[in-house]
Amino acid sequence: MLYSVRKTQRLADAIAAAAPLLGPATGLAYARQAAWFEAVDDKGQRAGIKNHTPYEYRLFSKKGELRWLCGLTSDEGRAVFVSEDEGIVSKFAAKEPRADKEPPLEVTKLEPAESEYILWGRVCGDAQSGWVEAAEGRIGRFEVPVDAKAGERLALRFVEFVTFDDEHRNARVAEELLLGIRAIDE
Repeated sequence: MLYSVRKTQRLADAIAAAAPLLGPATGLAYARQAAWFEAVDDKGQRAGIKNHTPYEYRLFSKKGELRWLCGLTSDEGRAVFVSEDEGIVSKFAAKEPRADKEPPLEVTKLEPAESEYILWGRVCGDAQSGWVEAAEGRIGRFEVPVDAKAGERLALRFVEFVTFDDEHRNARVAEELLLGIRAIDE
């Protein structure tokens, strides 16, 4: 089962509410000008922030994921917190009286349960304070909060959940949760 709660709030408030529940986590921010990774500790302190205003943000760890999408007319956006742990979702909902708990989503994990997206580029040098710089000619250089060695590739880990159509038993991916980033040695 996947549990989720939805609320309207500012990005900083959403991160502050989710960070203690997720523990050390990775943020993935999207702005018009750029996309970047951040490291977020369990107090909501962010490292790796760029000088752009995100319109979309995902904060994730193995415990769950916060998804935030900017509103059209204010700095408030739609925050959705998703986890397999109903207790964590309830704690996130309790921090905001305007939260809307969603009904649990009956899902099945795909096998293998975890999969990966390979990120563009290779690591340029060994990790410095838990961060590496990766580069690819088509997109340039970008920083990633992960321990890795020069020459390694990076992978964004995720798990997909499927639901089945009752009538024809067709499967569809209902949810995807990001889990973390890891180095892969080819």
